[in-house]
Amino acid sequence: MFAPEVYCNPLYFEVLKSKVKYNFLQGGTRSGKTIALLQIILTFALLNKDLIISCVSMTLPHVKRGVLRDFKSLLSKYKITNFTENKSDLIFKFTNGSIIEFFSVDDNSKVHGSARDILFANEIQYIDYESFFQLCQRTRKRVYADYNPTSRFWVHDNFIDNKDFKKRLFYHHSTIYDNKFIEKEIIKDVEDRAKFDENYRKVYLLGEIGQCEGLIYKNFYSCDVIPEDAQLLGMWLDFGYSNSPSACGELYYLKGQIYVKELFYLKGLMNTINAEQPQQDSIENHFIKNKVSFKTPIVADRELKSINDLRNKGYNIFGADKKPGSVQFGISLVKKFKINYTKESENIRYETNNYIYDTHSQTGEYINEPVKANDHHLDGIRYLITYLYVKGIIK
Repeated sequence: MFAPEVYCNPLYFEVLKSKVKYNFLQGGTRSGKTIALLQIILTFALLNKDLIISCVSMTLPHVKRGVLRDFKSLLSKYKITNFTENKSDLIFKFTNGSIIEFFSVDDNSKVHGSARDILFANEIQYIDYESFFQLCQRTRKRVYADYNPTSRFWVHDNFIDNKDFKKRLFYHHSTIYDNKFIEKEIIKDVEDRAKFDENYRKVYLLGEIGQCEGLIYKNFYSCDVIPEDAQLLGMWLDFGYSNSPSACGELYYLKGQIYVKELFYLKGLMNTINAEQPQQDSIENHFIKNKVSFKTPIVADRELKSINDLRNKGYNIFGADKKPGSVQFGISLVKKFKINYTKESENIRYETNNYIYDTHSQTGEYINEPVKANDHHLDGIRYLITYLYVKGIIK
């Protein structure tokens, strides 16, 4: 039986008292924030009829290894049996009609799909703002989200530090010391690592904003504007559609430094203007809006049909080099330069703060492969810099 007074940290009761729609839990490792939110949605599901509750995370494997596993553990621990489980759709239906569903934000049909009463977004530092926004717009009552503050990202700018949300959100900061159920040996392990790893201490012990672990690029800097005498050398284009955005920008060069500017970062774009469906937005529309010259070289993801669609419209577009080893080679080239992005290039800033190396599945050590996420602009920038370097245009 689920007895909150026995099983729950004080955090559970603090969040449960919140009456606002938006609830953000920032904290260090093992602070109990994820379990508290799972306990809260379980409370709502057990005590209310016909609620629809969605639990989401970055990818389906992330969902299954994280919140879904923890949720099943809670059901077993509390001996809750008044539900049926649809294992293929990851839906738990309780006898009072309430359901709790689990899915990933890379499933665009569900992000833009049916509405819900309550949303729990897990580890939102790995979820892009647009997907989170779409989920919130389809949530009627409460939004709960947790995250480790690996770096400053959209939740700080768009919600926590946004005066328009001052009376509309609940914010809580927690650390491992707030979790009364944590084993002392685990606290000791975290403290020992924190002694020699300042960023780990800041983010995972203290729950404060730090720099993302395993960060690939540390050579990107914000600037106000592109210098007037900087030379436009080309554009990048990373194709997307429903699950990923199409990301495009311009690259300028001046005195050994690179300057980049985001032009668009949008899902659902067609390649070219469709006369029969003029309401549909397209990459060509945005090229026209940004006055892209037919002479400007555009290095794109290697999607031949999409490239040909735009080439037939007169644009100087061609596919990137994607032979084996090109990713590592390109990353090494990008690291050679100081790269400045304009302050309006919000998605470039977000990606550079969250583009990380992957880890070995058994040892947990970093490997020389990036995580395939937060990389749409960064893939395009890598394509373009590789092209310019190989051609001898930049050194």
